[in-house]
Amino acid sequence: MKKFLGIVGILILVGFTGFCGKSREERQAERAVKQLKNQMEKMAKGMKEMAEQTQQKAKEVKEVKVMDFKALEEALPEVEGWKRANLEGQKMAASGLSYSTASAEYTRDGIKVHVSITDTAGAKVALMPVLGMVNMGIEREDEHGYQKIVKKDGLVGVEEYDKDNQEGNLSLVYKNRYVITLQGSNLKSPSDLKLLWDLLEKIDLSKLN
Repeated sequence: MKKFLGIVGILILVGFTGFCGKSREERQAERAVKQLKNQMEKMAKGMKEMAEQTQQKAKEVKEVKVMDFKALEEALPEVEGWKRANLEGQKMAASGLSYSTASAEYTRDGIKVHVSITDTAGAKVALMPVLGMVNMGIEREDEHGYQKIVKKDGLVGVEEYDKDNQEGNLSLVYKNRYVITLQGSNLKSPSDLKLLWDLLEKIDLSKLN
């Protein structure tokens, strides 16, 4: 028994001596290494979770089927007082995501408006050009024209007017999925953008599921 207690005492003494043998700087360095290791493990775990979330969102987007472009074309009707031409549509794929789009040109009294509807299936990368400006609240106005954020009837986006080139644009997002653009030329004044809004009201949004 005495022999056993002696051995235990020696082990305790060795451990204590080893602990006391380390300098303050060495103990601090060990703690710093341990903290760094924990931080790196947490960072790696966070990056893994982020990657999994990104993959899940991409999977969800892929599972949403884009509308047939012919259905989008039906949302661009003939409009009284305007001549519609060049009605066309197409479906495309890029970076693993699918898009469908339909467009037409409307003319009236020398004014031409190109209207397009794009189904992005909710792909954020396709919505960011518009929503990015909205989220940052980018607006401006000078002698050359203006740019402002607009929101109306579930649509959100940007209205722009270029005085020098007599051009005006509406770039809008609907249901966080569809991008609707109206690009007008030969607009003599900002008040002519009302024609773009009038055309927008003729688009049959009920056809956009």
